[in-house]
Amino acid sequence: MFTPPDTLEIYANYGQGFNLPGLNSGLFFTQTNLQLTKREQYELDFRASPFELVEFGSVFYLANTKNDAQRNPDTRRTENAGQTRRSGLETYVKFFPLKSLTVSSDYTYQEAKYRKNLNTVLERRRLANTPLDTFLTPKSPTSLP
Repeated sequence: MFTPPDTLEIYANYGQGFNLPGLNSGLFFTQTNLQLTKREQYELDFRASPFELVEFGSVFYLANTKNDAQRNPDTRRTENAGQTRRSGLETYVKFFPLKSLTVSSDYTYQEAKYRKNLNTVLERRRLANTPLDTFLTPKSPTSLP
C-alpha cells in the first residue's frame, strides 16, 4: 500500500484460490470427473477522501480461471469445460452528509470471456449470464457500518 498524502491510498493485490464446482448440490462428490476450479487474480486499487464528507475509489482487475465448470446440455452433467478471463473496473462514491448516514453508489464494467472451452464455438465469446456492466444506487439512503 502506498499513501502519498493521507487522503489517498494506492494498493495492489494478487491472489490465488479455488472452488469446488457443484459443492452446493453435492455434484463434486458424486461426479468423479470434476476437478478443482483454480482462480488467479491481479488488482490495482485506489481510494481517496479529499474531503471529510466524500470518499471514492476504483479497482482495476484481471482474473483467470482454469478448469471452469459448466453444465453440458447433452449429458446434463457438470464438466470442467476450460478457461475463462474476466477483466474490468469497479468504482464507487460515498457521501457522509450526517455522522450516522452514508449514501453510496457503485458502477462495474466487466469483460468476461471464454479463453478455452471444450465447446470450441464458445472460445473468445462472452460468458453466458454475465452482465457487461452494473450500476447500483440505493433507492433510499441507508446507514452503513
